[in-house]
Amino acid sequence: MAIIMPVPDRLTRLTLAAQLPGFLRPGDPLISALANAPGQRVFTLTLPAIASDRRIADAATPAGWRFLAGAGAQTASAEVSEPIDGNPPKLRSVSRGPQIAHALQATRQSEALDRASETDFELRVLRVPGLLIEAIWLKQQGGDDDLIIPYLTPLPQADASRVLPVREFLEILRTSPAARKDADDKPGYRGARI
Repeated sequence: MAIIMPVPDRLTRLTLAAQLPGFLRPGDPLISALANAPGQRVFTLTLPAIASDRRIADAATPAGWRFLAGAGAQTASAEVSEPIDGNPPKLRSVSRGPQIAHALQATRQSEALDRASETDFELRVLRVPGLLIEAIWLKQQGGDDDLIIPYLTPLPQADASRVLPVREFLEILRTSPAARKDADDKPGYRGARI
């Protein structure tokens, strides 16, 4: 299996490099490390999208790019938005802390997977803000057998150490109390097509 890392466009890279110094102290080595880090495309999955009939690949919307760098206590993340309404992308945040270390660890876990060696996956980040979940989304190239590696989740069924098939992950999301309540509030709920 090969993990394909998408490449951010030139404008996203330029935005990151130009705006990072305004977020970090002068001379901070993370400025260079983040500016040169590989990008991870971030997608958002809403509760109504979970309740829809759409596949996760059709329901998740692009939100921007994340760049991870460092190790241990010096791990950091920079987030650049998608261009919105013709406006250029913007550096939205630079973060440090244990949550960022979990994201980096999940990225490394995905790179170490040896399942289905004949299958390639594109590495993406999936956020489900309504359930406070973040995961690495390994999107199968040319198929729908995606894999999910949750790293921030309050749901015990989506244990952060497990690699989940996308069908199982969506079932966990659909049966969570918050998603069920949101679906109950929507007419015509039929569950997500997987």
